[in-house]
Amino acid sequence: MTSRPPNLSDQIRQTFRLANLRHEAAKSLRGEDQVAYNKVRTAYAEQRKTEIHAYQSEYQTRVEAERRRLIDKAGQKNKSYQHRGMGADKFDGDAITRQAERNVRQDHEQTLARLDQQETEIVGGILERAAHRQEQRETPKRHFQKAVDRRSGQERRTTRSRE
Repeated sequence: MTSRPPNLSDQIRQTFRLANLRHEAAKSLRGEDQVAYNKVRTAYAEQRKTEIHAYQSEYQTRVEAERRRLIDKAGQKNKSYQHRGMGADKFDGDAITRQAERNVRQDHEQTLARLDQQETEIVGGILERAAHRQEQRETPKRHFQKAVDRRSGQERRTTRSRE
């Protein structure tokens, strides 16, 4: 059911990256970018809420299904060509149940991490587009200010204050 355990440092890095992007978006986005950001944020908040509710309500069912999968996997024939008397029955019901619970929790955490990663990518894209648009709006102003600077001589080499 799961591929690899989540790395704690990666989870922390991802959480802070998402929090930083949210802070930056709240501080700098305006107009249509703010509307797009709000739609993304509410959509992912709803997905997280749905996933958490499903996890809590279906926890026992998921554990039982995972337990059945683990038992089936353990009961498969192995190709070790040993005599029947030489093998040992290593079936431990409690250990399989604990492993099933770990797998279900890990799968839930990976689903939430995947949602965070997707939200981070989308919000990052919105911020990049907003910064690009802002740069496009500011460039003509800077070019105009540079072209309009009609001071002569030594006075032109100093910067003007906006007092």
